[in-house]
Amino acid sequence: MTAAAAATPPRVTLLSLPDEILALVFAALHGGYQYYKTGIPPTQYLQICKRLYAIARPLWFSVLVVPKAKTDEYCAKMLEHAAALTHVRDLQLQLEADPPAWKLALFPHLANLQTLRLREAPVPRRQQAGESYSDKVMIALENLANLSNVQVLSSDTTLFSSSDNPIIIRRLDLPISSQVTLGIRMLEHLTLRIDSDSDATDCEYEWDELEAIEFVVDPKLSETPQIFLRKLLMQVRLFSSP
Repeated sequence: MTAAAAATPPRVTLLSLPDEILALVFAALHGGYQYYKTGIPPTQYLQICKRLYAIARPLWFSVLVVPKAKTDEYCAKMLEHAAALTHVRDLQLQLEADPPAWKLALFPHLANLQTLRLREAPVPRRQQAGESYSDKVMIALENLANLSNVQVLSSDTTLFSSSDNPIIIRRLDLPISSQVTLGIRMLEHLTLRIDSDSDATDCEYEWDELEAIEFVVDPKLSETPQIFLRKLLMQVRLFSSP
């Protein structure tokens, strides 16, 4: 062996890297990909080899957005691969007020879900708009032990629970037209999206842990939402009065 050959460092390939470094590489790729296509895993990258598949799969499935147009089909495929649901940390899902049992069967597999972005399914004309989610949905949400962040994406959404066990949610984001009575405790950050000039949302939670209230005003509103602000000011006065 010549001296030049002996001095040549060994060739470094992707598969020669340790698993810890590969996980960092895929995490960086995943973060960049989410910037452009949030919640849509680039599954073609999972078909390289078994080793890379095992490393990348938990990252790619950590954030999922269920498409509106193919909700039932997508959820059915998720149930076929229920083991992958344990990787999901952030999920955006369209859910009917009274969904079928097979769709609720997704929730027991979401053991590590931390953030739920909830869309209501379109309501048929024969039904009343703004229908409350069923008790079965609320029980499914209450059983998500690691859930700490809930974002309600649809207006006029009602989340009502008669359970005596309060849900531990640290961040709640919802439009002002929603009604949330979950007996929430340990709420630290409340975001209210003002998309219409209507009454403030009806939400029950413990004030003691609340650190911040954020108001996000829809730029399409041409005037200050007077009704919302008047009711909010009244609530603050009642809360602060001795």
